[in-house]
Amino acid sequence: MSTSPNSEVGSVQRGTRSRVRALCILLVTLTLVLAGAPAYAVTVTGGIGDKYRSVGGESGRLGLPLADEVQLNADTWLQRFEHGEIYYNRSVGAHQVWGGIRDKFGATGWENGRLGIPVTDEFEGGNSAWVQDFAGGNIFWHPWYGGHTVWGAIRTKYGQLGWERGRLGAPVTDEFQTQWNHYVQNFAGGSIYYRGDLGAHMVWGGIMMEYARHNWELGDLGGPTSDEYTISGGWAQDFEHGQIRIENGSYRVRYWNRVDCSVDKCVALTFDDGPGPYTQRLLNTLTSKGARATFFTQGAGLRNYPGVARQIVNTPGMEIANHTLTHPSLPGLSESQIRQEIAGNHDLIQSTTGARSTLFRPPYGARNSTVDRIAGESGEAVILWSVDTLDWQSRNAAAVRAVVNRDTRNGSIVLMHDIHSTTVDAVPGIVDDLQGQGYTLVTVSELLGSPVPGRVYTQR
Repeated sequence: MSTSPNSEVGSVQRGTRSRVRALCILLVTLTLVLAGAPAYAVTVTGGIGDKYRSVGGESGRLGLPLADEVQLNADTWLQRFEHGEIYYNRSVGAHQVWGGIRDKFGATGWENGRLGIPVTDEFEGGNSAWVQDFAGGNIFWHPWYGGHTVWGAIRTKYGQLGWERGRLGAPVTDEFQTQWNHYVQNFAGGSIYYRGDLGAHMVWGGIMMEYARHNWELGDLGGPTSDEYTISGGWAQDFEHGQIRIENGSYRVRYWNRVDCSVDKCVALTFDDGPGPYTQRLLNTLTSKGARATFFTQGAGLRNYPGVARQIVNTPGMEIANHTLTHPSLPGLSESQIRQEIAGNHDLIQSTTGARSTLFRPPYGARNSTVDRIAGESGEAVILWSVDTLDWQSRNAAAVRAVVNRDTRNGSIVLMHDIHSTTVDAVPGIVDDLQGQGYTLVTVSELLGSPVPGRVYTQR
């Protein structure tokens, strides 16, 4: 029996079509696999299916499903899609996670992290922020600041202040821990500080600017213990070791358990050119008599007696300050040389002791507008004096003591030098005399309050 030519051609054509279909199926499958899609049928059903269809199904923002749903626990299921996830929980229903908030959620460990599962969809908040609530906190996403988590005690405080619609605005950092167990989170309009024994408190506005000048929670004020509150003529906020006040446009810092030189009789004893071989003995004398002092140190002393410099910083009530690297008369130098003398010694103090100087004294008291400006650039006020003991000239303890007794007044800044043994010999009597007259011996910063960088002071 002969075969029809048409039949043979038809058979070849059918075989070719089958191979082409098989090849097309293979190519599509490989494309889906390379794109992350499974090479098998995926079902989207139940509560997750309802949510998926409500946001547009495969044509919506989530795209195609990548795998079947998985059960996370007795009450929760998860299904992953090309561009996001849907979580379903019996109590809170189904919610999608996608976009920038999804990226942050993944960085925190997904549902196994501190945030847990989503309890809302993403929604548009205030001040251009997008927000999503989770079982353990929130994620805020902002086009300028990106995505950040807010949780715990800081989250509670943030909510009390109106969330992102309040004065703080959107978060610009995550919560982070600093020294002494302070937890801090920065927002567009301020910060929230939390410590277990102090609670959570907001710092913002002008008080925040003054707080920054005192090195935040790491400085002499410590962490906040209250929110800002109104006082006559302004505002105030309390901290561990003091208070910042804004009264009639002026800033003032008060310290707990410290003298208030606006009320009490105060004198600041200052010592130049050290540290030196007698400085440790001087520190012992001052400490034993409850007196405070300010030490204007220079480069040679810092290099030769670094341990004593650190002892100044570590002795309660003592203050370290800047007296240039090499003790020249500054007005005769070029601007770059002046900067090297002032900024160079400022950096040397910090590298030697870890402390940041906020006061500068020009050698010989010689200064001009350039010196003042460069000191201000280093964050230092220019401190001269109202009582010059001329101790370098007399080298006589009794003479030094007599000058201090004769010339000191309330608010005086007294100039001495701790590189002279006769001066250190005079100090016990000087302290006894001044304390006997009702003076409290304080640092220059305590005497002046908050000296302004670049401003010149001779007394209170």
